Amino acid sequence: ALCQKHEGSASFDEFTSLTSGAHGEGLRAIIQNNMFQCTRDVEHAALFLAVARLNHSCCPNAFVDCTRSIAVVRALKDISEGEEVLISYVPVSDSLNARKEKLADKGFVCDCPRCSHESSSDPSSLVPCACRAFDFSIAGLEGGFAENLTCPHCQANFSPAESLSALSLVQDANAFMQTPEAQQTDTRQLIARLEPLKERWPRLPPRNLEALHVLNQLSNLYYCCALHLDGAQRQEALAKFYECKAQFMEAYEAIHGPAQQRDISYLLSLYRILHTELGGCPVSLQELWQQQLEHACLLQFGQKTLPPAVSVELAHQKEMEKMGKK
Repeated sequence: ALCQKHEGSASFDEFTSLTSGAHGEGLRAIIQNNMFQCTRDVEHAALFLAVARLNHSCCPNAFVDCTRSIAVVRALKDISEGEEVLISYVPVSDSLNARKEKLADKGFVCDCPRCSHESSSDPSSLVPCACRAFDFSIAGLEGGFAENLTCPHCQANFSPAESLSALSLVQDANAFMQTPEAQQTDTRQLIARLEPLKERWPRLPPRNLEALHVLNQLSNLYYCCALHLDGAQRQEALAKFYECKAQFMEAYEAIHGPAQQRDISYLLSLYRILHTELGGCPVSLQELWQQQLEHACLLQFGQKTLPPAVSVELAHQKEMEKMGKK
């Protein structure tokens, strides 16, 4: 579906004239709720009257790719004749609670199949068994006694208490990383503080945001080390960086749930890794990340690369970060 705005047409002029007068405030709120961030003009948002009529799902079957004047609705999967075209009004990688809060601002509660399923089985509380055939849940067990659980497939034992303890340590580590003390601490000392948490990763719910955050923190610390080291020490830090980043990106992709859509923030993370100045990325990881980026871009943008405006904006951000460090 192609939707183009013609500012000179009588219908558009009549519509925009309504933003003044007694009904102006209400109409402006309606416009704000129905505007799209432009995927090809990232500093702008636009309103498309036809596209704004599309309903929401947290597991959409379509994606809106737009400039300031043209919107293209791209199918993310096969859509049967008579099936409703649905887009997501919020980032699909957001947690259930985060999506609920953002959609509440738009005046409704989502009851899509994904939300219904996650309401009864919170992904951020699920710890996969080593056999990968079953997930243990620690939801609602905080502060209470819980007996060990057994996987129905491989009979492995799981301790909710150990999982909750590991999650508590991760939360404490994340809280510390936000303190002035952490900002003044040597990078290698921070690594020594966070590295032991990796041993607890199998006990953590990988789609929990606290777990993702500490893993990303650790990978960034290794990145900083690799930038300032030479020889064998640099190679060791670089290997650790890619090891942590691979775990992080796997979990980051997983929090998109069953949705085919991939949020721009996730795609930019892939782009950053593939274009890092450090190099040294294992070939297998590079091929995997390149394939994931191309597949998502082809679905959402109709091309195998990010729209130029998105990658240019990212390059500008990186340049500003470099200037800030000087």
